[in-house]
Amino acid sequence: MGQYAMEPQRMTRLIVDSDRLLPGDELTLQPDEAHYLVRVLRLQPGDSLHVRDGVGGQFKATLTDPNTLQLGARKSLPALPGPAIHLAFVPVRGKRMDVLLEKATELGVSALHPLYSSRSVRRDSASHQRWSRIVRAAAQQSGVAFEPTVHKPMALTGWLEAPSVAELRLLLSPSADVALRDLLPAAAPRSVCVLTGPEGGWADDEIHVLRQEGWAECSLGSLVLRAETAPLAALTVLRHRLSDLG
Repeated sequence: MGQYAMEPQRMTRLIVDSDRLLPGDELTLQPDEAHYLVRVLRLQPGDSLHVRDGVGGQFKATLTDPNTLQLGARKSLPALPGPAIHLAFVPVRGKRMDVLLEKATELGVSALHPLYSSRSVRRDSASHQRWSRIVRAAAQQSGVAFEPTVHKPMALTGWLEAPSVAELRLLLSPSADVALRDLLPAAAPRSVCVLTGPEGGWADDEIHVLRQEGWAECSLGSLVLRAETAPLAALTVLRHRLSDLG
């Protein structure tokens, strides 16, 4: 199954690691969680909210004091239609990376795979924890019940040596003759991975290896999109054609 459906009700949501959640138990909030609920959202003792475990479960919770939640029973949330969508991408510079992570989460991506190529403009693997925090905040705001997995950055060559993460593997290339929409099957696969390149494009030897590995090249039309725009455009097409967007 793919992602989980977004919640129509606009109740406050908090995502907490599943190993901290036991139905009927009290949850002691970490300082940043307490600050978010009490100082930012202005919740008062007695107010209700939804606590999610990031893997499809939700708890009705009550704030009993500024540092404690009382948890109710765990409820399983319905699955979002369509395949699990993986995004493999080369990290971009500065705040554009934050936007990419945030918007990919809002678009229902299941997993994020940061990769380094020969033309990478940044190689800051220490940013992984920060990226995970950005994704969690976006997941809380947008209401996805399955928090996307943010994998640790690794080299493209090493990533390709591991077992494939998806049934359908799509390589975005501005020079491809086939449009992304024309490569999508009538029956949605269980999983899709779209791979996007760095700001300077893939090197020739990288393209050669990807072709040998069976990645299907496709384009997003006649316009050349920036390295942070192309992944989001591709996710939008996939969600529209294979899931429930639009």
